[in-house]
Amino acid sequence: MKLIADSGGTKTDWAVISPTGTISYLESRGLQPTYMSSEEMLSILQNLDVYTTKVTQVHFYAAGCGIQERKEKLERLLMQHFTNAEIIVEHDVLGACRALLGKGSGLAGIMGTGVNTCWYEEGEIKRLRLSLGHYIGDEGSGSYIGKNALKMVLEGGWSQQLHDAVLDFAGVDTDAQLIHKLYQQQPINVYCASFAGFLHAHKHHREVKELLHMCFTDFALFHLNCYASEHKEVALVGSIAWYFKDEVELALKEQGFTLTDVKQKPLEALVEYHLLND
Repeated sequence: MKLIADSGGTKTDWAVISPTGTISYLESRGLQPTYMSSEEMLSILQNLDVYTTKVTQVHFYAAGCGIQERKEKLERLLMQHFTNAEIIVEHDVLGACRALLGKGSGLAGIMGTGVNTCWYEEGEIKRLRLSLGHYIGDEGSGSYIGKNALKMVLEGGWSQQLHDAVLDFAGVDTDAQLIHKLYQQQPINVYCASFAGFLHAHKHHREVKELLHMCFTDFALFHLNCYASEHKEVALVGSIAWYFKDEVELALKEQGFTLTDVKQKPLEALVEYHLLND
């Protein structure tokens, strides 16, 4: 039995491939070696509905695994849990590239809780944009648009109607309570990203539309303009790219880029990739 997994900042999607070729899908919380302890990640794995001893191979694509230390941390954990399996851990950006481009070439990226982009050529990442994380980077991500929305609300930049709707969505009565709740959240970037659903439901409001346009323009400026000027076509995976496709496409077009493909989740395409290439 083989497992293929795509793990972002919020959740992990799993594909279970039986020896007869039957494929089933599972979902768990995200395994994030950047800020999760080994004990916390192991607890998530132990709740996964899979016969661990029957697993012979695991392809695991994870956010935060561009750094070798984090990759090795996750490898050790998976080897501890899936004792009979070959463990292959890769950066989630490589998973996005394989899902979007196969063994082709092009600009590819992730727009989910976080953001990352790269230039991919004939099956390999040739240049990876440095990810600065949610504190000082991740422009265009769920955490970025959520953080900027909260900032606008708390600084009085939105109408009273939207202000009150955000407080209601957050389950608080006052700005002070919202600030307190915000800084109690761990991880804070996932909490900020949770406001993407609110923004999607209110995206036709002028203030929200302007905010989204600013955030997705920032994505183009910081995560696409860094590549060679002839690379103007980009393919994306992730919930933000999927649910805000029209807004992303417009912002990219204004910066000279063409959005060629969007997938909400890369997992099904990754399954196809591995069935063809393993």
